[in-house]
Formats: sequence, structure tokens, C-alpha cells
Amino acid sequence: MPETTRTAFIAVVDIEASSARTDFVKRMLRRSLKDILLAALGDSGIDPGKQLIDIIDRGDGAAVLLEATTTRDQLTARFALTLREQLRLHALGASAAHTIRLRLALNIGEISRDQPGQGFDGWSGDPIDEACRIVDLPLLRALLTEVPEAYLVLGIPDDWYHKLEKSGRSDLHSFRSAPFQAKERSGTVHVQLPGLETPSLPMDSALPDPPLPTPAEPEADHPPTHVSVGRDYIARDKNTTIHSSGANATFHG
Repeated sequence: MPETTRTAFIAVVDIEASSARTDFVKRMLRRSLKDILLAALGDSGIDPGKQLIDIIDRGDGAAVLLEATTTRDQLTARFALTLREQLRLHALGASAAHTIRLRLALNIGEISRDQPGQGFDGWSGDPIDEACRIVDLPLLRALLTEVPEAYLVLGIPDDWYHKLEKSGRSDLHSFRSAPFQAKERSGTVHVQLPGLETPSLPMDSALPDPPLPTPAEPEADHPPTHVSVGRDYIARDKNTTIHSSGANATFHG
């Protein structure tokens, strides 16, 4: 049977400083994150029962896949703002260790899901790859750290931004733009602190970190092993880069 292919909106989120938390706290954060995402979807007028394709566990975050009946305006304005508000409300009753601050990347495009029994049972596609690259940019990390009251930083690709421009939106002045290069991808990313003034960015702020020093040559009797990885894959296998738990299942701890 062929893959299941469809056009979808993608919202990828990563929890700030997740690796610094204990395993117990990480499990609690992931449970809270799913509730926060579902509440933000509902508050922004997106019906999880009809428009949600899948919520995928990424370990320190999640990827939300939505039907194409959703709109860019809905996600850029309403969802981002309601997500920030849900994070703020969560923080009111949470300790510092359980507070959640997020990096969010939005995208749209064609994604594919393998049929059961044909490799991994998960989703893949260039739009997912690009959103994962954007959400992990040093620029987004630094901006969220710089503004403690932000709770959320949003990054969108260039084509998404220009579609918003063509739709006549008048509030795009709150976005800041910078070049980025991440692995095999490069372009322009547009960032915003939803509900807050976004600081100015240096033009090189989203460029990659300097490369690490070249390691010493291996001994002659131990030749190096080269492994090529073509792309990230969202799947239900803990050995893959990104792990999937399904649409309505609780994140696995």
C-alpha cells in the first residue's frame, strides 16, 4: 500500500532548558505540555476533534499536525497568543522547576505517513524538517533567555511571512528578521515574542555556531566509520531522532 500523504499545518515546540530538569520533572512537563497545547488550540478556535491530525512526542517538546482547514492567521496570531497565555497561567501555579517556556516554529506543506508494517509508523516531510531546524536555532534560544517574561518565542519561515504580508496583515512590524543556516537548510527566519515587543536582532544572530575543532586522526588499525543521515524522521521508535506517540495518547515517560 502507498504512503498516506496530505497537506498539513505544523507547529513544533521545544521546552526551554529541558535537559537541566530531573527525569521526574521532565515527565511532569510533558504531561502538562499536552494539556497546554490542547487548551491553546481550543481557545484559538481550532477544534482538536476535527482539525488535529496528530500530536507527536519529541522528548523535550512536541509536533502538532493540523488539517489544512486551519489558517496561517489563526496560528500566527490567535494560537501563539493563547499558547503564551496558557503558559503564563501554568506558571502561576508551578514551581520554577515545573515552569514551561517554549520555542515555537510554524510551517505548512506536504507530509507522509508510512502504512503499518512498512518501516516506522510515523510522519515525515520537508515542512517538518524545516520547522524542527527553526525551533532549534540559537537565535530563538537566546531571545527566550533574554526576555524572562516572554514564556514563548515564535519563528516562521520566509514564505509563511510573505503570505501573511500578501493577506494585508498590519501587525507584522512586531517580527524581526535574520538569516539562518542549519544543517542543509538556509534562508530567512522571522521571529516574534507574542504579546510583547521583540528586541532588535543583529544581522548574523541566526547564523550557525563556529564549527568544532577537527578531531585527531584515528589510529591506523581502527578506521573511522562513516554514517550518513539524510533527514530527521518523526516515528514511534525511541532510536530515531524524533519520537512519536500518536494523536491522543499520553506522552510516554
